[in-house]
Amino acid sequence: MCVCSVINVPTVGDPHVSVQLNDGLKTHFCFNVIGKSGEIFQLVRERNIEIRIRIVGHGGKQAAKLVDLIAIRTNEAQVTVDSKGITDGKTKYKWGSESVGEFGDANVMIRRNYAEIFVDKTVTEIKHQGDHLKFSVHQHGGFGPNVHGILGDVVNQGQFKKGKDAKHGHIKLFGSTFSVAEKVKDISVGKCWFLTDGYNALNRKLRSYVKKTLFGSN
Repeated sequence: MCVCSVINVPTVGDPHVSVQLNDGLKTHFCFNVIGKSGEIFQLVRERNIEIRIRIVGHGGKQAAKLVDLIAIRTNEAQVTVDSKGITDGKTKYKWGSESVGEFGDANVMIRRNYAEIFVDKTVTEIKHQGDHLKFSVHQHGGFGPNVHGILGDVVNQGQFKKGKDAKHGHIKLFGSTFSVAEKVKDISVGKCWFLTDGYNALNRKLRSYVKKTLFGSN
């Protein structure tokens, strides 16, 4: 799962989420979105698009980190993406096909195990990997202050400060300060700042983004 943009480069991976903070320093911050299998989290919320994900665990483990379903709500459509394909409840595009179509204001392109969904300035790229999905969301112009959900709020609220040396620092987020250390991550951003403690505290903050349904206000 990856979220990228022209200015900020938030990236969601398995299991890490990597975002470029709007702190003026182009800080890449890596963290986990962890919950119980089947829980739904709100990743992006803006005026004309909302993206929610459902997470699952392997082998019946309670701690879930992988994404098996993506729900994209626009002004004209409700689109779900899972291991079977992409659908709005009426039209369905299966993995393995090569198709171009639309769901209202959402344009879709699918090529075998890869797909793109375009909604205004937001592009969601999805890669089907058997029982789970990896994806990226590119938003031209970056995630501005009107973008919320986990990604928008972390990107816009997170502030990095250097620590005792070049490899350590702190990130202020959600009214708390988290200690971080710089490590190399196997993604396009290269180096990323990872939590060294405060995992449970951040997890508790992220639980405010848990939703009851794929679409709707809850």
